[in-house]
Amino acid sequence: MKTKLFTLLTCLFFISIYGQINHTIDDNAIEVHNVCAADIDDDGDMDVLSASWESDEVAWYENTDGQGNFTKYIIASQTDAHHVCTADFDNDGDLDVIYSSVIDNTVAWCENTDGQGDFGAPQPITISGNGVHEVFPADFNGDGNMDFIVTYYLSREVAWYENDGLGNFVEQPIPGDAEGVHTIYTADLDNDGDMDALSASMEGSLFWYKNTDGEGDFELQPPISSGTEAIYAISASDMDGDGDIDVLASVEGATLLVLFENDGLGNFNEVLQIPTPYWVMSIHPVDFDDDGDMDILCAEYGGSNIGFIIMYINDGNENFTKGFVTTGALGAVTAVAAHINNDSVLDFVSGWSEADKVVWTEWPHIGVEENTLSDFTVYPNPTTGILNIETETTITQIEIYNQLGQLVLSNSNINTIDVSELSQGLYFCKIKDENGNTSTQKIIKK
Repeated sequence: MKTKLFTLLTCLFFISIYGQINHTIDDNAIEVHNVCAADIDDDGDMDVLSASWESDEVAWYENTDGQGNFTKYIIASQTDAHHVCTADFDNDGDLDVIYSSVIDNTVAWCENTDGQGDFGAPQPITISGNGVHEVFPADFNGDGNMDFIVTYYLSREVAWYENDGLGNFVEQPIPGDAEGVHTIYTADLDNDGDMDALSASMEGSLFWYKNTDGEGDFELQPPISSGTEAIYAISASDMDGDGDIDVLASVEGATLLVLFENDGLGNFNEVLQIPTPYWVMSIHPVDFDDDGDMDILCAEYGGSNIGFIIMYINDGNENFTKGFVTTGALGAVTAVAAHINNDSVLDFVSGWSEADKVVWTEWPHIGVEENTLSDFTVYPNPTTGILNIETETTITQIEIYNQLGQLVLSNSNINTIDVSELSQGLYFCKIKDENGNTSTQKIIKK
């Protein structure tokens, strides 16, 4: 049974420095630790889930109108709720929820009983490890049922739990000493068609476990990385467009974002380090600018008075440009990308642990579908310097935006703009004429 607490409209917002708008979904998610986005009620729009440590609750927020106006429901009252995610655990076609609590050493799942977000009572899962930290769903034995993997920080274990298809789980230990392991991810790291596992520890080790037979028999592989500083976050995606899954991790005490390139067989080579001034607490690969390569969304934690949600834009050659999604995200610990208001631009959902907030950030829309201006020419494109615009009407404004939607150059009442000082990459040129007509065109600075 869902318990309706309150409706919070997006009248609670503030505008950040680049024109994007932060909407407060919940300002009472005390020490929120994790968020994710999913269509919980199967109505075609993205809802939000959260786990809050001091609120002792797992909650979902219904996107009531598909435009980012949310209503909060409590799924479970759970002491020190730590991590939450979603999958169909009982094979009835809707999304259920699984969560963990470190202090209570608890893993439980809640059935979405009607497919519309009415959740049944939590169903605790018998676990043998100590210091449960994160849970991550995947089908590890290829039987079509959603299993899950879990890390045990105190007992130095990683285990997966086999699902019988009805939400009954049996533990399957994964061999190997997982000292201080606290974060987990799953992906097919060796291109053999089954799901492998990736883990990282507070002692600085980054490991992967090969699913040797596609049925959940795992074998610990040589470390991807080993050091002395804590690894706070990991993720995996094809970052270089070669068809295999690479690995991302925040290492050196989480102030260095590192990319490990995969040779396709699960052999990894460190190819890139991105210094970050604050701790990277979550990593979310996403093609933000829809150019076919994966960018990186990060929540960066700087303590009680500092926090940022940051996007690193990939130029397709593993050169990344840093841009702020939002500043002032006090105690930022988690962030994901999702279409919240059903426009063509990705939005962002984040958890701010020191501000006790769940927030979604609406991105400014500068896409080509804004066009009302026709019969114009922009040249040369690509360009190294001067960009010329020819139209039948008088140009009143030229604006150049980077891929994060940030205005980087502008000109008034002139048909040229000099972009020579800009870094190489993709930009958007927005033109406005004397009649108020506008058009936006992609340009490439060489």
